[in-house]
Amino acid sequence: MALLHRLPACVAPTRPFYVVPAQKAKVEAFKGTIPVIASLRNKNLKERHWEKIEEIIAQPVVRDDTFTLNKLMDMQVMNFAEDIAVVSTEATQEGVLEEMLAKMFLEDANTSSNLLKTR
Repeated sequence: MALLHRLPACVAPTRPFYVVPAQKAKVEAFKGTIPVIASLRNKNLKERHWEKIEEIIAQPVVRDDTFTLNKLMDMQVMNFAEDIAVVSTEATQEGVLEEMLAKMFLEDANTSSNLLKTR
């Protein structure tokens, strides 16, 4: 059996470790916001998506220089993580479709101009 040594008084903690549970709770709360932050940082979110998000959380989202992580935490957006993720996924899928359509129209325009040149 290993011997346990007592810490000298100069190294021993002077207060109980009540800080650890409080910090753990803060970390757990923050971990809940990470998926929401990822969803809200989606580059494909357009104004219509933000309107849906505002409906979901029942609060306006002012996206300016004052928009901070603390404001997200105060809005308790982590409670709506799944619904916000759905809107973000829709925005991503719409963005992919828009890119495909743009590419298709560009190819169509190139094909049309090539046909006109050959006539």
